[in-house]
Amino acid sequence: QKQLIEFYCKKIKGLYKHAQAMKTAICNIKIIEGFSEDNRMSICVTKNTLEANEQWLTRLFKELDNRYPESKLNNKIIIISSKKNDLDGNATHCKNVQDAIYLLTKKNDFKIIFMCSNKRRITDILDISIRIKDNVQIRKNLYILHDEAHNPKEGIPPYREIIENILLLPNVISYTPVSASLGDIADETNPLWIKSNLEKTAINYLNYNEKYNVKSNSQNYSSISNYIQTNI
Repeated sequence: QKQLIEFYCKKIKGLYKHAQAMKTAICNIKIIEGFSEDNRMSICVTKNTLEANEQWLTRLFKELDNRYPESKLNNKIIIISSKKNDLDGNATHCKNVQDAIYLLTKKNDFKIIFMCSNKRRITDILDISIRIKDNVQIRKNLYILHDEAHNPKEGIPPYREIIENILLLPNVISYTPVSASLGDIADETNPLWIKSNLEKTAINYLNYNEKYNVKSNSQNYSSISNYIQTNI
């Protein structure tokens, strides 16, 4: 039991850093890394609506265009959303998970799936992972990023059991909670979510660039050094 817990704990590779500390940049680096790897796909669980993540999406598209100017992004990106949204032609829209599974169970070049954070979509990840895990022709190793993972309504806390079932699947390589703090992500009664274990397996910002080691009291944090005093 101890070996199993340790094995699955290592899949939880969190990004825990305060606001405006370049978490989005790290997420994009991890997503773009997957473009050069065969059979790798990132699943991005965003905030409650895709519109709330315009900054993340815009920054990602810009970086992808710079690196892969000849690639058609709608052949690489799927959006699962009940509301029509193809990100201005940059993605293939799927109204539900059945539409996405139809595309993913055929030979394809998709590298990213975006979806918003609710119970239906978290269950969709489980369904997709199961459907593509055994067929060599379509199997992909999945790297899941869950933004605002501490949120008590849309994050890990209400969907912990579903996420644990996702972690059990062999084609799920890593699950990355993205949050300003561990907050309600940690659960000392559950060995998979003990705070010390989560901290041990968290992503080290310095492995990417020293500039990511920003402290909240830094003069450059959130452009504090550029402030203009206003009397209200």
